[in-house]
Amino acid sequence: MKKYRFIFAFLFTSTVLFGCVETREHRTPAPEGLIPKADFVALFADVQLLEAARKQKMIKGDSLDLEVANAYRQIFDKHQTSDSLFRISYLHYFSKPEEMSAIYEEVIDLLSQQESKSREEAGRGEDE
Repeated sequence: MKKYRFIFAFLFTSTVLFGCVETREHRTPAPEGLIPKADFVALFADVQLLEAARKQKMIKGDSLDLEVANAYRQIFDKHQTSDSLFRISYLHYFSKPEEMSAIYEEVIDLLSQQESKSREEAGRGEDE
């Protein structure tokens, strides 16, 4: 009997939690200044490249924090946005798991295309 109570409690709790998340997701309006999804994908791809470089210790210098901050500033300037709008947009998309999953897939596709293009250009440079 305890087993059935546990299963019932688990199913009930899961239903309530998932029901609340879905309702909240549909009610939450887009924040002011939200970066459009297509622009966010390109921006997020650049951020992922920077974070990968930082983790691989490819960014060097006496002041690593300053180098990373400058690199972020360059990314935000390139995409004509700010770190605060990036955070707002990231939190908005992150609160919608399906949408964030789609964004990650697009980022991976974009980075794969960039890698292919880079390899292709490197191959042409060796042929010359």
